[in-house]
Amino acid sequence: MLAQGIRVLSDADRERIHAAALHVLEKGGVLVEESDLRAQMAARGARPGPNADRVRLPGGLVADCLTTINRAPLMRTVGGKTLTHRAADRYYHSLVTDPYIADYREGLRRPRLDDIARHARLGDALPLVDSIHLMDDTIPGLDSATSELKGLEAFVANTTTCYHCAPGTMRGTRCWIEIAEIMAGGSLRSNPVLGAYVPVVSPLVLTDFNVKQLRMFLRAGVLCNVGPCAIAGATAPYPLAGLLVQSWAEFLAMAVASQVIEPGAPVMGGGGGAHHMDMRRLESMYSGVSKALASAAMNELCGWLDIPTRTGNLTTLCSNYGVQNGMESAIGALATFFGRANDYGSFGSLANACGMSAAQIVMHHDLIETLERLRRGLDASDEKLAVASILAAGPRGEFMMDPLTIKYMRSDEHGFPASYEQCHGGQDVKTMAQRAQERAEDLMASHRPAVPQDRLDEVHRYVERELARGGQNE
Repeated sequence: MLAQGIRVLSDADRERIHAAALHVLEKGGVLVEESDLRAQMAARGARPGPNADRVRLPGGLVADCLTTINRAPLMRTVGGKTLTHRAADRYYHSLVTDPYIADYREGLRRPRLDDIARHARLGDALPLVDSIHLMDDTIPGLDSATSELKGLEAFVANTTTCYHCAPGTMRGTRCWIEIAEIMAGGSLRSNPVLGAYVPVVSPLVLTDFNVKQLRMFLRAGVLCNVGPCAIAGATAPYPLAGLLVQSWAEFLAMAVASQVIEPGAPVMGGGGGAHHMDMRRLESMYSGVSKALASAAMNELCGWLDIPTRTGNLTTLCSNYGVQNGMESAIGALATFFGRANDYGSFGSLANACGMSAAQIVMHHDLIETLERLRRGLDASDEKLAVASILAAGPRGEFMMDPLTIKYMRSDEHGFPASYEQCHGGQDVKTMAQRAQERAEDLMASHRPAVPQDRLDEVHRYVERELARGGQNE
């Protein structure tokens, strides 16, 4: 028995949101800063808007572009595992750095270069992780070019998973592609180890930078997840339904852009970005029930169109490992876990998506391990009905030496992640956070990713050449 999903949209809700988004694109349109894309869209049937850079996208154009999206993209890990993206396929991603590190022993601090190496190694060691996201330019005390390039070098040296990026400069985009090509053995089209996020700037702007970035990624064969990170009350309507309409319109606009640029290109959608602003404090709230609902709804819309999804809904508003952390992580995960989520994360995120930690990576990994066991459901095959065992033991019998007990006692039949607290009839010996940190430290110290040394040597030479150039930002 496979555990069934949670739905937040009815069929009628889904149709209404899609129709409303199409109406926004056709009547109001989107602002497209790049003139080349405006021309390409016009050649496909887009109409001019009230201003020179505004483009209206008819429903027919959107429908045509949706039909050409490659819905079965492949990725490969550096270690050689092939990741398909059909409806039932599911993989997980973790983080390595953020603007802040919630260090279990030192407290909240800024990241260090060594954090990238250690956290990449941790993700590589955890069995569920097949993709790791590196945020660029997060190391204080280093200039931007050095932070990005040295961080990227440390990253690729410590993981054999897929890579995921969201660079903020054209130089950073180019360096990601070129370094990933080295690690892929020469071609990302033949060995696609890199995925990237290309955003729409809310409300409804396809910036010149993001379009040029999209072109570079598509040309190289990078699998892009595209779409919004709208903030209800600030860059999107405050009602959740309005936030969804705009977010879905923004995803559709960037999906159209991808297919106008390269028909047949793969595109990933999904939730994870849309959230709300606390209007009392004017602070962005990148967690909570409304974000979980928005993420689930965006995933359902993508699943309805059979579009692969990348979603991340595991962050929390707090920076500690207490009850709220667990509740927010679980609520966020449950809202989206049982639907379509081809690439799911982000393990390690906390502090309102501005922080991460090694302990949080392990705890999120164990939460998802538990949910995977729940999703798999109950096996009621003849063997596991255990009728023969029950009859053999009889009344007042015992099952310690039963053949089925011996056969399955080291399996995940019941599931019990390693970091869970274990109260043996009294006081807990260690907290979950303590256990998670100890496991993280052990894995970071002992794991040695099998990364090809010749490729790392070439990356090192590349980084040194780029730094010698002065790290100019194209």
